[in-house]
Amino acid sequence: VRGSPSPVILFNAMDDGRQGIVVLEEDVPHEISHDEVREYAEWLGMNPEADQELMWVAYQGLTMPLPKPWKPCETQDREIFYYNFETGESSWDHPNDDRVRRLLAEHRTALAEKRARAHQRLQRRERRFLRVARCLLNPRSRGGHSALSAELWLAVLRFARPS
Repeated sequence: VRGSPSPVILFNAMDDGRQGIVVLEEDVPHEISHDEVREYAEWLGMNPEADQELMWVAYQGLTMPLPKPWKPCETQDREIFYYNFETGESSWDHPNDDRVRRLLAEHRTALAEKRARAHQRLQRRERRFLRVARCLLNPRSRGGHSALSAELWLAVLRFARPS
């Protein structure tokens, strides 16, 4: 379910002799293409354009090794599924997919919080400059206007200028 690379690229096959099922031994992973990362990201529910900062999660999900004792298997129809040889459980989805989804959710939350904090800092800065600008541009204001540096005046005027 990880993109559509040929199993020959990813694995060495070893027939286990049961109902035409081939147990695949993981080999050194092939180089993951941009398209594979994008396809897996979309499968995870990501928007590759909007979630650029999180695309590393999709890449990491594609390169995580299978947890022991899971093995990839191939049906006679060349479809890949995963089989746990200790529990007898099988799955069409990669055993790490839930782990990758949780990782994505954690990092989405952290990124949203980081963006919210940055937005709040920017809003506080803008409000501070606007308060100073209103005070300085008020004709009734009696402050030490001449004590302000040229840089501060430029910043105040930039923020105070009507759009």
